[in-house]
Amino acid sequence: MLTYNVPNGKLNRGLSVVVSYRILKPNATSMEMDNARLLGWCMEMFQTSFLIIDDIMDESITRRRQPCWYRLPEVGMIACNDAMLLECFIYQLLHERIGQHRSYLDMINLIHKGFRVTSIGQCMDVLTEKSLKTTINHHDFRGNNFQNFHIERYREIVAHKTSFYSFVLSIRLALYLANYDDPGLHSEIEKILMNIGELFQIQDDFLDCFGDAEQMGKIGTDIQDGKCSWLIVRALELANDQQRKLLEQYYGNKNDESIIKDLYRQLNLVQEYQHYHCQTLTTIIDSIERFQQQMDQMISNKLFNEPLTHVFIGRDC
Repeated sequence: MLTYNVPNGKLNRGLSVVVSYRILKPNATSMEMDNARLLGWCMEMFQTSFLIIDDIMDESITRRRQPCWYRLPEVGMIACNDAMLLECFIYQLLHERIGQHRSYLDMINLIHKGFRVTSIGQCMDVLTEKSLKTTINHHDFRGNNFQNFHIERYREIVAHKTSFYSFVLSIRLALYLANYDDPGLHSEIEKILMNIGELFQIQDDFLDCFGDAEQMGKIGTDIQDGKCSWLIVRALELANDQQRKLLEQYYGNKNDESIIKDLYRQLNLVQEYQHYHCQTLTTIIDSIERFQQQMDQMISNKLFNEPLTHVFIGRDC
């Protein structure tokens, strides 16, 4: 189960732990680096536990260029238990290897929070998507219900489902492992990383619709699936009554993607996104510089380099 599911992805979250730890503790011993690598693999197990459940909920066919774990004849719904086992393995490994570390309990509590926050995000995402189809009645058609498709809900979903476990968790664990345990320091770093995570998700939403499928390695389906993405939220803010009616009629339909994309173009969402991306990226970089000044260079700004690479795709600001 471990070899089939855990090692075959991009390993971004696991590598983030190792890279961050090396930046924070450049003179780490071989044993200390082994502990960082172990923590990195724990993050990959964290990620995999959610992917296994995700695939079951979405009835997905493949994951990482192979059949989803639950679709193997000898596995089936036992995959639900396997996802829980992965979480158990994390705690067992950390107890055996770093149970005496001074920040061991902080790390365990942070991982518990990661599971809790991400599970809430998954729930919010699914319920928001399902609410779209609680239709509203027009005199000539039954349309989508966009009541929950607003920027506040979108940001809550992203903060819980993406930003915390994809950007915050790995780096904060590396901080604890390197003996940086000041709550104020963690709080300031988390704020910056949460903002990077939100921008990353907005970028991902944009590329799902307007990106090159061959270059991305996947075909975007947010429109067909009726996802609460940044594009639909912004479109609803900008649309006039006639345009909103089209969104209510066609968004989330398998064969009407081109109608929605044309409407996005009418609303100049490509330019809207480019402006928002550059403006937000500048704000994030400014916040990193202010953080550096406040911390008196105690933490190298290289700590933010790896997460920032994920939001520099194709940008010239």
